[in-house]
Amino acid sequence: MSDPGTAYRLRDELKTERANDPMSSFRDKLIDWGVFTEDQAKSVDRSVRGMTSKEVAEAEKSPESELKAEVLFQDIYVRGSELNQWRGRTIDETDYSGYSMNILV
Repeated sequence: MSDPGTAYRLRDELKTERANDPMSSFRDKLIDWGVFTEDQAKSVDRSVRGMTSKEVAEAEKSPESELKAEVLFQDIYVRGSELNQWRGRTIDETDYSGYSMNILV
């Protein structure tokens, strides 16, 4: 869910921010350029909301993953470009095993 912002932001501030939303601006430009109509844009919005709701429902039904440091950075890097170390909050918690320092001269 996006941040409603109504608890700590003024309505004018929210209105200004929404006017500068890149997705809405791009959608409006596509309509202005005749790429699709307002009705087609609404249909796309409904379709995307439906797909998103379906995926959210499926994710909420799935079991929670076991919390382990080994999976913390899983699937966020391109294979082969992963970090060679686990950075902790302090130097004592940082794991440098498998870390190889390559120095270019």
